[in-house]
Amino acid sequence: MTQPLLDARTQARQAIRQMLPTELWEQNEAFTKALCAQVQGHRFCTHPLIEAMSTRDIRLDWLKPFYSDTVHAISGRFTDYLVQAMLNCAALQPLLGVEAASASRFLLQINALDELGFVPGDLDGHFCGTPENGHLNQLFKVMADIGISEVEQAAYVASPASESVAQLIEQYRHDHLYLATLLAVMESSLNPWTECWARGTAIATGMDTSQGYHAIHTADHDGHLIDDDHSEDSWYIVRQALTLADHAAIGQLAVELLARLERYADYQFGLLEAQAQKARRTDALPA
Repeated sequence: MTQPLLDARTQARQAIRQMLPTELWEQNEAFTKALCAQVQGHRFCTHPLIEAMSTRDIRLDWLKPFYSDTVHAISGRFTDYLVQAMLNCAALQPLLGVEAASASRFLLQINALDELGFVPGDLDGHFCGTPENGHLNQLFKVMADIGISEVEQAAYVASPASESVAQLIEQYRHDHLYLATLLAVMESSLNPWTECWARGTAIATGMDTSQGYHAIHTADHDGHLIDDDHSEDSWYIVRQALTLADHAAIGQLAVELLARLERYADYQFGLLEAQAQKARRTDALPA
C-alpha cells in the first residue's frame, strides 16, 4: 500500500507522538492544552499596553527604549535558545531512544529554518532563502532604521523588568523540558503583541511595517500566523518530554514566566503613561 506523502512538520509531529504510550500522550496533551489556554487567558495577553500601542500617539523616544528592552528580554536571543533546544534533545535519548531525540530535533529544525531565513520551495534541488531574511537580521534592520545601532544595543543597560525575563530563560538554557516550556509559553503568548508592535512602530516612524520583521510576525492574507505553527510545535516538544510527575512544576514555571512578562508590560505601560502625562502638561502651558 502506498503511504500518503506528508509534509515535514506533520511527519515530525506524528513521529514525536509515537514515542510515548497512547495514555501518557493523551494525559500530557490534555495538560498542555489546558496550560496553553491558561497562557492565552492571562492578563499579559490582554494587557492595556496592547491597545495603547495600536491607538495612541506613540513617540520615538518611548519606542526606541522599548525595542532595546524587548530585544534584551526576549527577541535578541530567541534564535539562540531555539538552537540550544535542538542540542538539549540529547537528554531524550537515554529515556526514549535515539528516534525520539531525532524527531524532536527534526521539528525544532523546521522552526530554526524559519528563524534563519529559509523558505519552502525547491530551486534545482537546492534550499531557498537568504540569510538577510533571518528574523534577527530583520529585527536589527528595523532597529537601525529607527536609530539604534548594533553597538548601541550591545551597550544598552536593560531595565530590571527586562532583565528579570531574560534571567529566567537563561536559568533553564540547558534543561530540555524547562527550556521547551518557556519557548512554548512565549510562542503562545506573544501573538497579541505582534500587531501592536508593528502598529506602534508605524505610528512613531511612518515606516511601512507590511514588509520586513513585523510582516513576519503578523497574519498573512489567509489569517495564518507563523507563530501559530511554532507554538504548537513547541507544545509537541513539551508533551514528549513530560512525565505526570512534571505537570505541577511545569505549570508553576509557565505562571512564573507570565508573571514576569506581565510586570515587564506594566513597566513599559508606565513609561508610556508618564510620557503622555508630560505631553499633556506641556500642551497646557500658555504659548
